[in-house]
Amino acid sequence: DIKVVEDLFTLPYKLHSYQYDTVTRASELQCVLLTDKVGLGKAVMSLYLGLYHSITNGVEQILVLTPPSLID
Repeated sequence: DIKVVEDLFTLPYKLHSYQYDTVTRASELQCVLLTDKVGLGKAVMSLYLGLYHSITNGVEQILVLTPPSLID
């Protein structure tokens, strides 16, 4: 369950219900592409998914693609 992330880490953001549903479904997949509209929390969902897979599957590397404007 994705709640393991909140149990082990103190994060500055909690998932909204629609994000929780998406992350729960995506956590069962090996590869995910999040394509929600701007401002719906793809970065937060990516963080939760990355931490979840690192805890449950021992994943050590995650590739996150983002436009350069979000890095500055």
